[in-house]
Amino acid sequence: MCQTPSLSCQVTLQPLNRFPLDAAIIFSDILVIPQALGMEVEMRPGEVR
Repeated sequence: MCQTPSLSCQVTLQPLNRFPLDAAIIFSDILVIPQALGMEVEMRPGEVR
């Protein structure tokens, strides 16, 4: 979701549209950092490490 700007924008603005807030926290995913460093990230159902 965070790699699609329009979806990231929607998620970021949802609280502002619902509540009288003064600011928003930009939505991102923690996995952006390892991907930016060239690491491969896999999510395997049922596997815990």
